[in-house]
Amino acid sequence: MDLADALLEIADDISCVNTSISTGSAPGALPLMYFMLNIEGKVIRWNKGANEILGYSDCEMLPMKFADWFAEKEAPNAAKVLAEVLIKGHGKLETVVVAKGGRSIRLELTGTLLEDCRENPQGIIWIGRDVTGNEKA
Repeated sequence: MDLADALLEIADDISCVNTSISTGSAPGALPLMYFMLNIEGKVIRWNKGANEILGYSDCEMLPMKFADWFAEKEAPNAAKVLAEVLIKGHGKLETVVVAKGGRSIRLELTGTLLEDCRENPQGIIWIGRDVTGNEKA
């Protein structure tokens, strides 16, 4: 098992716990989504939280690129933050994505660059949550 697989396995475990909390006694708890992009921006791994929030099945997620999710007006900012993660190693993004069926969802995302032992970029791991309805006043 490589590092990315290990991190995503942990993410699935955490998401399952978080999802059970969100449907249980903790009002307002939100499921978390985790996904990994390769250097070209293709979505290569994700957890059940990503399926739940975005509404896409595993088969629908498989051919997707990160850019496929963004509303047209959000794409330039998303590209800017993606470049920031590649340069600085981390970044945050609050944006609107287009989920299955054309639904608009506001996501809060944090990305971290994943590098090999020689510091060569291998991909980006993102953690996010749906903050739709929690817009700042």
